[in-house]
Amino acid sequence: MSLADRQTRTFFTGIEVEHTVAYGTKTLFIVGTPSIDEISTEIKDLKEDNFEVEHLYFGTSQTYKNIDMSTAVKFQTLIHHYLDNTNYWITLDFDVADINRVHEAGFCKSNRFIPMISVKMPYIKLLNYHATLKIDDTEWGYSNPGVWAHHLQSLLSNDVYTDWSAYKGDK
Repeated sequence: MSLADRQTRTFFTGIEVEHTVAYGTKTLFIVGTPSIDEISTEIKDLKEDNFEVEHLYFGTSQTYKNIDMSTAVKFQTLIHHYLDNTNYWITLDFDVADINRVHEAGFCKSNRFIPMISVKMPYIKLLNYHATLKIDDTEWGYSNPGVWAHHLQSLLSNDVYTDWSAYKGDK
């Protein structure tokens, strides 16, 4: 399924291929903010087709990016509903710039919530061997006890890598 096709759909399914605690689960990928009824109907229809959903992936196709407050509230309502009323793993894929908004929504209080923090780093393989990823705070001493500096090469190991071709099995 192409990116353009993914962005025109509300739902698609597949096996989670990204290396999180939900890796290998039957996943309903949700584009945007359909209603709770629409999502629940989709889950029910999939069950009738022998696809037993284990994981809901919100923010699919980068739909939790540059959103306004109204859309953020819609995401919060959906995610809290499924965290509070089901046993599904719940992922929200969001840009690192939205980390405060996600934190303030309180999702991380649930052990079944997977914050998928997306950090866009084009041409990563063209950086030299000494490239370092620094996990910092918004300002000195604001909310973290310090900073973490990771040698970028150590983060690029095959056991956490997902090739783009792995996404082609979604339906």
